[in-house]
Amino acid sequence: MMRLLRSWRFVTSERPVAAIVITTISSPSLYRIRCRKGTPTQIASLLLFPRFWRKWELGEIDVKNALRNLRRIRHVVTLARRGSYARASIDLNMSQSALSRSIQSIEADLGFEIFTRAHRGTLVTAPGAIFVREASAFLAAADNMEYALRGLDARALDTIAFGIGPLPASVILPHLFIDELTDEPSLRINSHIQQGVMLLDLLDRKEIEFAICAREAIEDRPDLHIEQLFLLPVTPRARAGHPLLGKQDAAEADLRAYPMIGGTISPMARRAVILTGAFAYNPLIACDNYHLLADVVRATDAICIFATSFKTDGLGVIDCAEEAAPRQIPIMLARPRGEPLSPKVVALVDRIATIATGLHSDGR
Repeated sequence: MMRLLRSWRFVTSERPVAAIVITTISSPSLYRIRCRKGTPTQIASLLLFPRFWRKWELGEIDVKNALRNLRRIRHVVTLARRGSYARASIDLNMSQSALSRSIQSIEADLGFEIFTRAHRGTLVTAPGAIFVREASAFLAAADNMEYALRGLDARALDTIAFGIGPLPASVILPHLFIDELTDEPSLRINSHIQQGVMLLDLLDRKEIEFAICAREAIEDRPDLHIEQLFLLPVTPRARAGHPLLGKQDAAEADLRAYPMIGGTISPMARRAVILTGAFAYNPLIACDNYHLLADVVRATDAICIFATSFKTDGLGVIDCAEEAAPRQIPIMLARPRGEPLSPKVVALVDRIATIATGLHSDGR
């Protein structure tokens, strides 16, 4: 059985692996494995999971089968995490029948059941729990390897991917992009505008380096470092001539007399609002495009809560009582715990916080 990795070489993280050289403890002979296709994650599945090595003979490897095993392991971990074939198949972008066949095939190879069906959903068996634990660690190691090896491509060193919620994005991103194009024209930025739950999923898959979103939209997790980045002032607005624009200290009941529209809200954030007894935000129309929401407000009696610095020509600010609507929303920074940010990422986060402070202080 092969044990020791002697040397290996990657072309880039985006193009195929050129060659991997592996030697054994029992023999000084070298085995050269040529892979016409393969990403660092796929190659990690060969290097970090000895079970795959049993089928290597005379220095040749069944790459297609190894990559199939990697996909099946991801299917198992996703199903264990989601607890439902329906939800797991959505996450994996595959049909429930295909997922079921994949699980059955790996269970047949292992010789025991990983899952059992119950009225509460899909449950992990006792031996399955051991497999899921080891498989999760394996996938994390493979993903970490791919993430670290992105630096082999010089272009990746100047690329930052992050996620941000729609509300802060509506006022932060325009200024951030302008500043970066002016001061750091060589820096590539991949921004993902999503709600908190989806941003955490991107963090888990290591597709982004950090996430910025409202406090209510993000859950406390031991594997995440979460800190407040800034406070985002918000105001309810209505069309010119709206009855509430002439009213002082409008109460929450006054606001509820008109249709409320606004950004989408996750079930977790909705529960947090209910538990804290905060402003009962329950939009009749939910949409994360605030320019579109502004157009709807101009043409109807609907009310929408915008970031205070968001430009909405033709809309007026409703004078609300203190308890009627939120005045500012805590915006948090979430990133994987124990993974230090690069200097470029730290500089970008600082710039975002500076932009937010400037918007608050001078109405930029």
